[in-house]
Parts: sequence; C-alpha cells; structure tokens
Amino acid sequence: MRESPAKYCDESERCAQLAARLLVEGSAQTFDHARRKAASRLNLTGARQLPDNRRLFSALIEYQRLFDFPAVAKRTEKMRRAALIAMRFFEHFSPRITGAAMHGTPYGHSPITLHLFTDESDAIARFLIEERRPYRSSEVCFRVSKRDSERFSCYETSNDLFDYKLIAMPHRRLQQPPLSPVDGKPIRRLDYSGLEALVAEDPGGLYGCHAESLDPPRAGRE
Repeated sequence: MRESPAKYCDESERCAQLAARLLVEGSAQTFDHARRKAASRLNLTGARQLPDNRRLFSALIEYQRLFDFPAVAKRTEKMRRAALIAMRFFEHFSPRITGAAMHGTPYGHSPITLHLFTDESDAIARFLIEERRPYRSSEVCFRVSKRDSERFSCYETSNDLFDYKLIAMPHRRLQQPPLSPVDGKPIRRLDYSGLEALVAEDPGGLYGCHAESLDPPRAGRE
C-alpha cells in the first residue's frame, strides 16, 4: 500500500523541525548534516520524506523566533557590527555580506560570510599574509545557472569573537551573484552602506527572510 502524500508532508515537517533544533543546539553544523541526523533519528529513509533547504531554513527561523529570540537578536547585532569593521578592513575587495549574520539567523558557530571581489586568483591570500592573518583555504561550489556551477576560493579566519568565511569571486559576480542553495534565486547580499543602514534600522532583526523581502531593494542592497 502506498504512503499518502499527507504522511510524507508530516514526516518532512517533523524532520525539518528536528533539524532546526539540532542546528540551534550545535549538534549539527550544516543543513545537510542536520537533515541527515534528523532523518536518522526519525528512521526516515525516503528522499520524499526529507525537507528541502527552503523548508529547513523556514523551520530554523520559526524555532529561533519561538525559543531563542533574545539570544539570536543579540548575537546578530554583534555579528553585524563586527562585519562592518571587517568590511572596512577588506574595502579594497568591494565586500558584500551574506549568510546568517545578514539574515539574522546565526546558529552554533555560524561565521560572518563575506563575498570579496578580485580578478587576481591569489590577491586575498596575499593580503591576509601581508596583514599577518592566519587562514585556512578551501573551495566552495555554487550554482550560477540552472545547469552550471562554479567553484570559488574560500578563506576561513577568525578572531577572539567570530569566525569569518571569505569567498573570493571575480568582479563579474558583483552584478551576477551565484544562486542561493536555499531557494535557487540570486544570493542576497548587502554592501557596507546597506549593512550600516540595516544596523541603524533593525540591528538584531531578520532581513531577506520573508515574502516582503522580494520587493525591489533599496540603494545599497542587492
């Protein structure tokens, strides 16, 4: 007998809620890890039973708003203010903030994620070395269209307060952002003035997480 679509929907919802809790509690560090861990605990084996990234992101927001809002808002504000300092430091690379600090959804050890722009493959590594900032290098892969993906150099560094994830992109990606793994749309980002305005207006609040965020962006926001 086939399982009903309603049952698959219920199981996917339970998996999303548990995965969100695992992320907030620090028991999982990424969406994929949280999804697999939640599915294992719930004995879910079918792909149709697993929530996609968009549903998991919604569940994370819901969980944080219900159970962890004051702490999340406080950490968000601190991360955004730290990001402003970092963006001044990397101003030569036209920095853009994205990710959990921008959205207002930090969990666990979420890094401050910055996109930095240069057409020189080793420019950011050289800059970090010149500034005596230790780092770990790797690569990340994003979809840039429905069919194509692109790999980018990634530099991870930290200070006493936060981890930073610096993703190097060619200048053409300033106007042509990669696609978000959450909803498949161009990744939302803020430049320095956009983040500064957000901190002044709503320092610890959500940004770009609801339907109203699909309205045309204001100046300084991508």
